[in-house]
Amino acid sequence: VLCTGIMDVQPKIQGSIKPILPYANIQQVDYCLRCDGHHVFGKKTAVIGHSNAAAWVAIMLHERYRPISLTLFTNGENLEIGDEEKKLLQTYGVIVEQEAITGFVEDQHKNLQAFTLGVKNIAVERCFVSLGVIVYNQLALQVSAKVDERGFVMTDEFGQSSVDGLYIAGDLRSGKKKQIYTAWDTAVDALDQINARIRKEKRMTNIYG
Repeated sequence: VLCTGIMDVQPKIQGSIKPILPYANIQQVDYCLRCDGHHVFGKKTAVIGHSNAAAWVAIMLHERYRPISLTLFTNGENLEIGDEEKKLLQTYGVIVEQEAITGFVEDQHKNLQAFTLGVKNIAVERCFVSLGVIVYNQLALQVSAKVDERGFVMTDEFGQSSVDGLYIAGDLRSGKKKQIYTAWDTAVDALDQINARIRKEKRMTNIYG
């Protein structure tokens, strides 16, 4: 059973991912809207990203949790979103900042207070990062398992890949939600099926020799 998973792409601040990590460690920076979107309720909120996916994170945060303010930071990248997304961001009052993030402001307890962009600070208490994911599929590719257009390994309903006997569980599996309870469920599916195959082989041996 292969469970090598994925990792969220981190924003680089002055060339390094390290500045964002302390805030991620205390969940003032989050990555999963479904899991942690409620953290932004009543907070000054940011989304880091420049794609349609990032725009939709901002849109859904507004629609679900109504933060006090909402800013989409592209961190120096060009904004690449569709007309519908642009209209919704405007309608919901989401501010778009395209200047590179150069640092952070925190209070005496090291809580996030603002993003620094050059000479200006923009108040931020909670942040979501939406820059895509790195799919750790190298082992699956080495044995020629089929993957989808994003690199997730394709499986049958029990988690078996296109390679007989190679099962996939967790975030690496195509077509499944990327959450802990889903990972557990796919692992149980795979192990149950493996166990059933082993028992069947032993059963046939006992019957037919």
